[in-house]
Amino acid sequence: MLFNVVKLIHLLSVIFAVGTFIVQFFVLVNNFRSEETPMRRASENIAVDVGKYLGLPGLLLALLSGLALLFLNPSYFYSGFSLHAKILLVVFVFGSSHVAHKRLKNIKAAAKIQDEVAVNANKKQAKNLFVITGSFFILIVYLIVIKPF
Repeated sequence: MLFNVVKLIHLLSVIFAVGTFIVQFFVLVNNFRSEETPMRRASENIAVDVGKYLGLPGLLLALLSGLALLFLNPSYFYSGFSLHAKILLVVFVFGSSHVAHKRLKNIKAAAKIQDEVAVNANKKQAKNLFVITGSFFILIVYLIVIKPF
């Protein structure tokens, strides 16, 4: 019973975190070069706040519930190499999400001093980091569903 509850929490928190990344990406890309400065600033603030209050806690809950799943059922460790590759990709997801969050905070700071060059450069880097994080998520889902090795 406890294992199923932790598995449900893990699944919901992963869906929550992935959804947050998708929202951040589309909010940031939709108004990337908008002529309306208030709309751009609002989208940048939304992307930062969504990541800070929803995305990072969702990732942390997913990590903690995933570790709890491993401790509740240690036979997962012997199921093959795909679990180890998944854990490595999860570490990469955490790293890229923190770097993307730092870029979003840099966008907010550069917008405050009205440095449009820094804003656009950081937006481009944040967009690329979101694409990289999304590809990590796709690889993780592939490793979970297909279990190639």
